[in-house]
Amino acid sequence: MQNLVKPKPVFLEALRPQERVSRQEMIRITDLYFDGLVQDNGDIIPFDKECNRVENGTQTTNNPALDMPGMSLDCREQINARTFAGISDVRPRRYTVIDEERGLTFGTFMFHHNGIFKPEDLRAAKGVNPLLRRPFTAVIGELFKIKNGKIRQIEAVMTSLPYGGKSGWDD
Repeated sequence: MQNLVKPKPVFLEALRPQERVSRQEMIRITDLYFDGLVQDNGDIIPFDKECNRVENGTQTTNNPALDMPGMSLDCREQINARTFAGISDVRPRRYTVIDEERGLTFGTFMFHHNGIFKPEDLRAAKGVNPLLRRPFTAVIGELFKIKNGKIRQIEAVMTSLPYGGKSGWDD
């Protein structure tokens, strides 16, 4: 909880005009992140080399102290290692804030985990987190910092729902 008290400075900094991209490009870049998660392909996502992700106040990238599969890897390596192989879809995607001046996209997204893994997924991920081996849906409020057309920082707050749970705004 301590890590959720105040925003990280990276989210507060205004970008210089040459570091900014259009609103449409910000959404496209963020959508590439979700597509990469579903496809287990971090190479399609434009990550900044300094990218980190924080989930519910815990840094979940570049964090060898976190004793869970893949958490010592960077943003791209985690996805390529199939750490999130259980994510079967991220829909709907609801963008509520796009701030070009600060390079921020924020929205609420439904992550569906069908709980189905192929044996190669389990081997590639070097042991999928047991919490992901069951069907569930997570509703996630997620904030992205996009600088120079690359994802620099990700902050997520989430909770689990029964698999197939609805967002309240989709059909």
